[in-house]
Amino acid sequence: MAKVSPLNKSFCLQNVCESNYHKLFSLIPNLRDIDESAQGFSDGKPMLHMQILEQSPYTKTIQLSHLFANEAGVL
Repeated sequence: MAKVSPLNKSFCLQNVCESNYHKLFSLIPNLRDIDESAQGFSDGKPMLHMQILEQSPYTKTIQLSHLFANEAGVL
């Protein structure tokens, strides 16, 4: 794997954050409207759980996880 050593690391971090932001909003279009938690459903796929951990006017920290069901119950 090649290593990259950017000259302006904060600019690169900003680009990564912007890319993640756009990907997240394509996954959860109404993210701005969610205050505490939400669940996403899709046929044949594990349920996606989202919990808002922290919010401020310009940032939102979230936790995403899947709920897997097996014969013994829920993992």
